[in-house]
Amino acid sequence: MWKKPTRRRYRRLRNISTRPPHFYYIPTINNTTSNKGKASQLANTFFPPPSPAQTTDIRDAIYPPVPNNPTITINQIQRAITKTSSKKAPGPDEIANVTLKKTFSITYQLLYALIQASINIAYFPAPFKTTTTVILCKPVKPDYTKANAYRSIALENTLSKLIESIIAELLSHVTEKHQLIPAQHYGGRPRRMGEEAMIMLVEKIMHAWKENEVYLAVFIDVTGAFTNVHHERLLHNIKKRKVPNFIVRWTENFLQGRGQGHETEIQWS
Repeated sequence: MWKKPTRRRYRRLRNISTRPPHFYYIPTINNTTSNKGKASQLANTFFPPPSPAQTTDIRDAIYPPVPNNPTITINQIQRAITKTSSKKAPGPDEIANVTLKKTFSITYQLLYALIQASINIAYFPAPFKTTTTVILCKPVKPDYTKANAYRSIALENTLSKLIESIIAELLSHVTEKHQLIPAQHYGGRPRRMGEEAMIMLVEKIMHAWKENEVYLAVFIDVTGAFTNVHHERLLHNIKKRKVPNFIVRWTENFLQGRGQGHETEIQWS
């Protein structure tokens, strides 16, 4: 006689079915057996060459003038450090977030000089572009000899993430001040989280049901949305939207060597 599984048994079965396998060794990847070859196969999957894009409209583009104020403050740096998680794994520089937090009273002037100089001369130091990529198994995949059965986690240098956080805050301020994205956009915005978008979606669905109507939603999953961004098109778009020139120039340097010539150390986990 069939019996409904208990909650404890159901959790045990669910963990077994969704837990990725634990290998004593990494199997062949796309018929490649050497570690160097497997790393190459995974790198080609995770860091594909940039996709072609139509750029004829960019050549003669005229951009509107925008105010330019590249000065940052000590409070911005402290705020960026405070919101970091102390449990995050460091990158190649092996500087933990907790180290920045505990030494800020001593190093804040040096950090300020570093970040302000990076913004002023629009230069993102080349060593900061070096990342450590950790390879993890995706759960419930039929064939773990294929590169797409794995996912990557990039561990950046801690100081590089700090500079990126400052630039992101400056860009976020400009975005909200000049309303550069639709009001319905959620995620990556202050006081706008994905959970709120889901709550609004549920409310709209419930309202449609109450009115005996059908609610239709379309969900799109774009594969490699970030890794396939065309750099020239991206810079053109942010110039058109009146993003300050110092952010545009810094972003242009930040993108140079990304995905093609930057050094990536691959580790198995």
